[in-house]
Amino acid sequence: MLLPRRELTKLYLDASPHLSRASQPLSQPPKIKPRQPRCHKQVAKRLLEFIPPILPGSVIHDNACGTGPMTEAIMGTGVKDITIFATDMVPQVTEQLAKTSAEKGWLVKAEVMPSEALAFPDGTFAHSITNLGIMVMEGASVAAKHIRRTIKDGDLTVLSIWDKPLPVQVVSAAHPGGFNDKNLRAVLESAGFKPETIKLERKYAVLEVKDLCLWASAVWSFLGYPATGWTAEDEEKWDGVIGTMVDWLENYEGYKKLDSGVVAFTMPAYVAITNK
Repeated sequence: MLLPRRELTKLYLDASPHLSRASQPLSQPPKIKPRQPRCHKQVAKRLLEFIPPILPGSVIHDNACGTGPMTEAIMGTGVKDITIFATDMVPQVTEQLAKTSAEKGWLVKAEVMPSEALAFPDGTFAHSITNLGIMVMEGASVAAKHIRRTIKDGDLTVLSIWDKPLPVQVVSAAHPGGFNDKNLRAVLESAGFKPETIKLERKYAVLEVKDLCLWASAVWSFLGYPATGWTAEDEEKWDGVIGTMVDWLENYEGYKKLDSGVVAFTMPAYVAITNK
């Protein structure tokens, strides 16, 4: 049995490999670092192409914010006098974003809040942006209803998902059935967004991996973690599992080994744009 979706955060890419030889008890979950890969930042920047220029004085929601690639992309536009409410269910990432925002002088209020239970009043935000988060939510339809409720009438919301996310494919049992563009459209319609207002676009991002074995170990340590904890038998099979994953990755359609020795994976994402 694998961990439920809400516990599979987007931090797997920087997870420390969960090995007993790393002097970590087998019964404990993997340690993670609150960082996110460049491909999340690439998609975040592309999301801004689908909304009008953000106006001074705007109040914006960075939903399921992670460590803040979306917030960083917004602030990178140079717009002044805006307020961003950044929420996520993982305390480590909101703490990191709050620290980064304080250091850079951004007016960002980062707090722990599940997307399925947003505490903001109706019509709070000019824009609500969910970058690569809704696909791993247990209650995606409930979260979408909160998104719709908290944006102003006529204003836009933008969401993105990975199309066949690479780590989920390589540990395919982690997300039975997956989450695709049809699921995204269905979730938005169930939340009350009118079908004719929903527009779907396909974009691409590149994930660069320096050490394929280490990356596979990090993915397996996070997405493959059993609810009952690792066992000695899992430890014995570890190298074989990682070897199988590396073989699969090297045959992935978007795989490319660069002259520098870094491996690059081209990964497609879907972007949904709709308004209230």
